[in-house]
Amino acid sequence: MKYENHPQAASPSLLESFLRAEMNQHCSAARERPRSMRDFERRAIGLATMDEQMAVSCLSALPAGRKEGRMRYAPAIGIFMAEVIGATYGNLRVDSLVVEETPRRVRARGFVFDMQGNFGASSDVIEAVGAGEGKACDERTRSEIARIATAKARREAIFLVAPRTACQAVEAACVEAAFGDPEAQARSLARIAAWMSAVGLREERVWRALGVAGESDLDVAEAATLLGLRNAIADGDTTLEEAFPEDAPPRFIPPRDDAPAPGGGELRASAAAQLVHLAQACQVTPDAILDYIRAKGQGTYRSLHAAPEAVLTGVVRAWPDVMADFAGSRRE
Repeated sequence: MKYENHPQAASPSLLESFLRAEMNQHCSAARERPRSMRDFERRAIGLATMDEQMAVSCLSALPAGRKEGRMRYAPAIGIFMAEVIGATYGNLRVDSLVVEETPRRVRARGFVFDMQGNFGASSDVIEAVGAGEGKACDERTRSEIARIATAKARREAIFLVAPRTACQAVEAACVEAAFGDPEAQARSLARIAAWMSAVGLREERVWRALGVAGESDLDVAEAATLLGLRNAIADGDTTLEEAFPEDAPPRFIPPRDDAPAPGGGELRASAAAQLVHLAQACQVTPDAILDYIRAKGQGTYRSLHAAPEAVLTGVVRAWPDVMADFAGSRRE
């Protein structure tokens, strides 16, 4: 007798029983080892800060529009941070897949199931496909777009179950790991400089958007924001144009409490740097701005024309009004 060995598909009832048994086993294990938020935070911080590169990769930030003509940035949750939370939150099943792919878009769906709380959720993310007007993407580019879409869908699904506030302590630990000592801070600043060079981003454009005179004026929060913007651009959450607009006006930096008294050399140097930023933004010479301030001679600027040597110091004190008034006069 001749026997033929043909593969046969499992019946729906058999497949269903297998899946049901697997899910029941996972839920039973979750009930036996319930989630501890204290252990979750400890494990998440440990994973996110296992090395400096990992800590830097977990930072993210996004442009939050402008207020009074100034760029604003807000902390965000990046893909790396979501993976850390998903891996350490406990008793979660997370997955994602591409559910639709057309010449113009890729749609991915992320799934998450909390086996302890018996709660599941899903989230869809759509990424546009296209290299430009009338151009098509190659397969490698489409694969990369699909990878980013599935990662984003997984991230969105995770935070339909895990609270977003769980990231705050982890983010603070990542900032401490990246900037906690002078050597780590120097390495982080070197990463920023290398990235700016690699993408062809002019330093003046970055400092103008952040409202600083240069790298030496960056504080920890601003440097962490720069690293977060770098990661967000790599994740496809924003673009260079959105993060660092070309027309971003200079931002006034108030003098520190320990700054020297009016007329001191450091304060005049800071004012001179601010003056140069304003002149570049308005496409005039710094002398033109000083002449305008001296000629104003009333209201906010009354004290500025009294003594020529006090003009630069006065620019620091009255900078918001100077910037708005002079820029407005240029528009008129």
